Amino acid sequence: LGILLHIVFLLVAIFFIVVVNSTQLHRNCKFLLTIWGIGYVVQFGAHFVMLATSVYSGTLPLTKKDSQLRSYVIDVSTSSQCFSEALEIMIASERILSAAQPAKYYKMGRSGGRRTALAILVFAAAAIQAWFTEGK
Repeated sequence: LGILLHIVFLLVAIFFIVVVNSTQLHRNCKFLLTIWGIGYVVQFGAHFVMLATSVYSGTLPLTKKDSQLRSYVIDVSTSSQCFSEALEIMIASERILSAAQPAKYYKMGRSGGRRTALAILVFAAAAIQAWFTEGK
């Protein structure tokens, strides 16, 4: 049941990304929502692999030491969760900006360099978190 549920979550997240990219949202918002959705696709994919390895091995390990693959997948899941949560803050900030000065916000172009740099920084922070978790 858990594996089926995660497949449904993956499909919903992919559908969300498709819908966001086919709507008339501001480019900044569209960019943030798209990479946020991709973060959740990665997270649901990692959860799917964790559940599948548990079902395949026949046990639910009590520690991360049972399987190296499971350990890496847990790190991917945790990192993508960190990435998605940071993006939620960025999305909320973007919405606050648009509500505070709507006319100015909608006239401005996509602040691509700044948004892309922030997204890369958040991704790097998530990757560093995984690196520290593995103790390498």
